[in-house]
Amino acid sequence: MTRPARSAGDAPRVPRSDAHGAVRDALRCYVGPGRAWKSIDLASEAGVPVKSIECALAQVGSEHWRPIPFDRLLSIASVLGGAFAAGCLRPASLGAFVLPSAAALDPAALMIEKLRLANAVVALAADNDLSADDLEKMIPIAHAGLELNMQMLAAHAAGIPRAGA
Repeated sequence: MTRPARSAGDAPRVPRSDAHGAVRDALRCYVGPGRAWKSIDLASEAGVPVKSIECALAQVGSEHWRPIPFDRLLSIASVLGGAFAAGCLRPASLGAFVLPSAAALDPAALMIEKLRLANAVVALAADNDLSADDLEKMIPIAHAGLELNMQMLAAHAAGIPRAGA
């Protein structure tokens, strides 16, 4: 089945208000009263103007709101991490993970952790009866597995040599 061609005049798959609202909502998880960051501190750490953060925190479409430039958004994400970036990507049904530097990767440790996670799933499924409680226990295992898979991809992208290579 072929998809019809989309033109620039078509509505985007992710509406502008949803995209910018997701950025605002993700920022609000980290910035503001009772949160981990003050706007000025995050701006300093990320190397972006505090006004960019304050404008992105405003209600989308309000007189105080301004879209945050992509380079500034990435700088903020580099400080706040993968959960923040995942929040920004949520309207596109995508996620994000922090990729470690090549120097921080230990391929053998990655494989040992992969086996540990697999053993945890096997232990839950050993009775051949997955209960709702078992499935609930698998959620953190699945998240850890996704993170581990991203680290393994990062190791490959970083050109870390394989054992015996």
